[in-house]
Amino acid sequence: IRAEVQVTDLHSVTPNCLLELSGGAVHALSYQQARNNRAVVGQVYVAEPGYMLGRSNVPKCAIITALNGKPTPDLLTFATVLRTLPHGARAPLEYFTFSERHRRKNAILHVDRQWYGPPVFWTRDDAAGAWHPTVDYPAGAPPPPEPPLPAPQTGSSETELPNGHCEAAPMDTDTAVTHGSLANGHAAAATEPEAAAAGDGPAGDLPSEELDELLRCCLVLVDIDIPLVALSDGVHSKSFAGNGLVVYAGEHVGLVLVDRNTVAVGPCDVNLSFGAHPAEISGRVRFLHPLHNFAIVSYDPAALPAEARAKVRAAQLLPHPSLRRGDPVRLAGLTKHLRVMQRTSTVTNATAALTIPSAEVPRFRAVHEEVIKLDQDFGATFSGCLTDNRGRVRGLWCSYSEQVEKEEREWCAGLHAAVFHPWVEQLASLLDRPVPGPPPAVNVLDAELEAVLLSKAAQFGLPDEWVSRLDQLDPERRQVLRVRSCVAQSAASRVLRSGDMLLAMAGRPVTCFQDVERHIREAAEAAAAATASANGGSGKANGVVAAKGTKEVVENGDGEEAPPAKRLRASSEAVVVDAAAASDASTPLSADDSGAAEAGTQGCGPQAPSMTLTIYRSGSVMDVEVVLGREDGMGTGRLVHWCGAQLQAPHRGVRELGFLPEGAAGVYISRWHHGSPAHRYGLYALHWIQQVNGVDTPDLDSFLAAVAGCGDGEFVRLKVCHLETTQPKVMTLKMDLQYWPTWELRLQPGSCSWHRLQHSTFPFNATRGQLQAPPSQQKQQEGAMDEAKEEVKEEAKA
Repeated sequence: IRAEVQVTDLHSVTPNCLLELSGGAVHALSYQQARNNRAVVGQVYVAEPGYMLGRSNVPKCAIITALNGKPTPDLLTFATVLRTLPHGARAPLEYFTFSERHRRKNAILHVDRQWYGPPVFWTRDDAAGAWHPTVDYPAGAPPPPEPPLPAPQTGSSETELPNGHCEAAPMDTDTAVTHGSLANGHAAAATEPEAAAAGDGPAGDLPSEELDELLRCCLVLVDIDIPLVALSDGVHSKSFAGNGLVVYAGEHVGLVLVDRNTVAVGPCDVNLSFGAHPAEISGRVRFLHPLHNFAIVSYDPAALPAEARAKVRAAQLLPHPSLRRGDPVRLAGLTKHLRVMQRTSTVTNATAALTIPSAEVPRFRAVHEEVIKLDQDFGATFSGCLTDNRGRVRGLWCSYSEQVEKEEREWCAGLHAAVFHPWVEQLASLLDRPVPGPPPAVNVLDAELEAVLLSKAAQFGLPDEWVSRLDQLDPERRQVLRVRSCVAQSAASRVLRSGDMLLAMAGRPVTCFQDVERHIREAAEAAAAATASANGGSGKANGVVAAKGTKEVVENGDGEEAPPAKRLRASSEAVVVDAAAASDASTPLSADDSGAAEAGTQGCGPQAPSMTLTIYRSGSVMDVEVVLGREDGMGTGRLVHWCGAQLQAPHRGVRELGFLPEGAAGVYISRWHHGSPAHRYGLYALHWIQQVNGVDTPDLDSFLAAVAGCGDGEFVRLKVCHLETTQPKVMTLKMDLQYWPTWELRLQPGSCSWHRLQHSTFPFNATRGQLQAPPSQQKQQEGAMDEAKEEVKEEAKA
């Protein structure tokens, strides 16, 4: 037998190129791997899933066979099909693994070009010993289409929108409870007289089946995925899941309330699965409370099918009266199969004060929080809501996380509705309009307080008259608040000391965290009223939310009244916020000219509210004046990636430890990436970069200016300071702009969307030592930078 065998060049069946896809890599299946697994050479092989494929649960070493219903036998076909999909598209993907080669598996691919940019095609150059990137692959192919705009909602009658997105006739109490939302879409909140008149007797209770259906229509499963390049603020995981509660269902926007152990940071992808109807849509983080364990996510009602919009309802909130020990409640939530699970429980403690210790890597933790404890629940990881027998929400059943001996421990507790209800109302009034406003800023006392029993306080020397006075004022808690620590370089840190006991604010005694927040809110309202009076005496400023008695009126810059918001109780009115000040507070901390450390705690400007505090210190009672701080309602708004190190302004979790280095303290390293120059030269997390080549870097802008003149392959000298040792040191680092370019993620305050900005032009031509990019990409990058600069200028003018 004679046969002719063709000798194939081994290099022709060995891949010399790869497609970088959202932090992952796919390439043609090599001859060696094909021989080991008895497969065909050249198939689409997943070398590293990265963010996009990992979010679809596609494992490493998988073979992709089809995308969006089209076969993908090779890498070129796969890249061609992928390029036809817009950002945000959800396309079916088919693959198999070598361990189960005869079984095809299916997944949904969430197309992402926001966090990592477009896919990059890398080709190996053996002669130059380098890889050359390009984003034009396949060469000459048309650019990806723009994401489709949501279809306009049709119909305006009450019949088509039974959730109350239009004006409806007044309903009696029972009807309002059944529908679960008001005519204008707001989460219904019964006033205290109405709640007392309605009562909680058996006559108003709903049958179990009706209560299940009512809760199903307002419960949501929330899935969070955080890309590796957006793990900011010390967040301890890349994915979270939990229960959410629809608290607002308006015409332009819907709001979902969720705990901050599910929505931990702003830069993330949110997926909402509704219990009312089998529908999944994307959401957007709109508000992160800096102290309490709740966040608010928005969704576009137009993205839902018409049937789903008709079924989804806003929950009816009952913030007053607060739950007390011995009250019966219903604990309800959705399982992963979107089934309502509920049980009857009894409140064992409605005023349990939390003290969560700091984690090894600083991150958000709930402070100044009193939670609800139950006699029976569904375990340590099942979140949901607390309702009465008529479906009215009395609290949010939140998931908490803390480190115990360097191990993560999760548990659940209830958060009173009075804590989050004012913020839901205020955010709804800002967002449900044709041009939504930025998230509101939060006025805070930059000191962490803890509860101490009066019996213990007396042993520390608290005068007997104050012990008796506080005991008579709050016989249930019988406690005094003590300063545990102060935020570094804040106004409070210059006045208060650890161990000071807080007795009164503005001359009125305080015994709990709710008292503190009420007085802070009143001080902020007084400062806003004074600002409005100084602007003309009429109280009409651009975008002012003016609260007059029990009526809240929203005015725009032309003086026209917008639709009135839900009436608020006197004890839980929305904070009066000037839109310009809120926009200022939403500006990234690093962009503040006064330095990130001061911006994070004293971003209130010249009209920052102040309060007179009565404290006990070292055997004497004294009055001190403290300027309140202001925290942004979205947390960190800017992430710069340089040489594999993730830079940001020091977030509140870091500043709560009480230390910021002297001098420049606005460039904080929160993460680093393996294989990067930061990894090779030891530029790790928990460091501040204070100088670059002898030039101070007090904020991110000054840092970017200092490294702008440094080319690829050059060494830079850095002065850094570590969080734990607090000792400065000097180190050198060799820059690599070919594989680790400089870029950033920046938050747009108005839309709460994140945009990627490239500072060192990409791709980089290593053979010439120059930065080169296609003309279209250069124009796109220049336009994005100009747009960002114009926004900063407009906010500064405001």
